[in-house]
Amino acid sequence: MSFRSVLIGVAALVLVAGCVLHARLGDSFVGSEVLYRGAHASGSDDAYITYRYARNLLAGQGAVYNAGERVEGYTNPLYMLLMVPALALAGDHGIYALSVALNTLFALVALLLFLVLVRERIGARHLGLAALLFATTTSLWVAAASGLETTLVLLFQLVLWIGVERASDRPERSHLPWLCVGAVGATLARA
Repeated sequence: MSFRSVLIGVAALVLVAGCVLHARLGDSFVGSEVLYRGAHASGSDDAYITYRYARNLLAGQGAVYNAGERVEGYTNPLYMLLMVPALALAGDHGIYALSVALNTLFALVALLLFLVLVRERIGARHLGLAALLFATTTSLWVAAASGLETTLVLLFQLVLWIGVERASDRPERSHLPWLCVGAVGATLARA
């Protein structure tokens, strides 16, 4: 196993630990210094709005905030739809933890896509450092802990970015799927 692989593995662990600890404590620490003090120890209040829409959809009342009121007040249709099976699995008391787990998974996939982009644009030599820089971005921990769709949006933005970079380097139709998935996914994740 190369040193680069070890750094990437450490970065993945740091990313997961940062997301989970931020969700649990609401603070991002380095040593004894608080880097970010937030109110995400139990998620953002906006996340609970999404959960309510998902709960009403699961209950057969439609994607509404209040039963019988046909108002589309969510801005994250894909994420809201992802919360429907999450609610079915975790229930009201476990939905926040499950959404943080999903957000952390999205952040890990975003890390991998970021490394694909780094390798293609500047080479493999600095992949370990790039992974550590990505993983220690405290705002990413905050985003995952919020219970909102931010890490999913980031993931789709990276897919779109890779598609654009590849299409600009080698304009051929094989890059169209990257562009389509990135554009449609980003639009549905955060309208």
